[in-house]
Amino acid sequence: MALSIETAELILDGARAKASEMKVPMSFAVVDAGGYLIALVRMDGAGLLTPSIAHSKAYTAAVFRRARAEGYQITMHCDVDQENSVEHIRQGLEVIGVDRIDHGVNILESDELTAELRRRGLGLTVCPISNRWVTGELKAGQIKRMLDLGLRVTVNSDDPAYFAAYVTDNLIAAQQAAGLEPAELLQLERNAIEIAWLPAGVRDQLLAEIDRYEASAAS
Repeated sequence: MALSIETAELILDGARAKASEMKVPMSFAVVDAGGYLIALVRMDGAGLLTPSIAHSKAYTAAVFRRARAEGYQITMHCDVDQENSVEHIRQGLEVIGVDRIDHGVNILESDELTAELRRRGLGLTVCPISNRWVTGELKAGQIKRMLDLGLRVTVNSDDPAYFAAYVTDNLIAAQQAAGLEPAELLQLERNAIEIAWLPAGVRDQLLAEIDRYEASAAS
């Protein structure tokens, strides 16, 4: 069903009322299922760029919703230690409804979001060496904490040609920095397989290979 301008205006009225209650001037955009703009409003005092931001966010949410409806799985890039990193993760979980989060180390700053990630069993693709380029540290301690919390954290290479480090290099760096035990390294690999978008049979086969390796290493 097409979204009418009257319905869009009602949505905007509710949004403006909430923003006024919060005493935070904002801009709001309403788009249809295809992401096409129906209505846009900027409250007095809202930043000059907020209408463009509101439109972009509404459009993005509509596109992701359409992708979900067509059967695609969804990931979002939530880079480490950026402005509003935790809010971006919240939007990914609550607004977009992602299946996986790229990077996402800052989720540890929110107990609520951390618990939600664990409840939904979603994965994080953490990239230690690229973290060091961006923030000056690997964030290896955060990887260990995520493992301790039972999160499906994984270690990845990001852009190996650019950062001159492949997955094995990142695993070695994280292990050395955080003192990860063999069992924790194996869990990282199990997590990587579990969050990969693989056919169930392929996933089970790879997990079984890890189990066989663990058993042989222990004998």
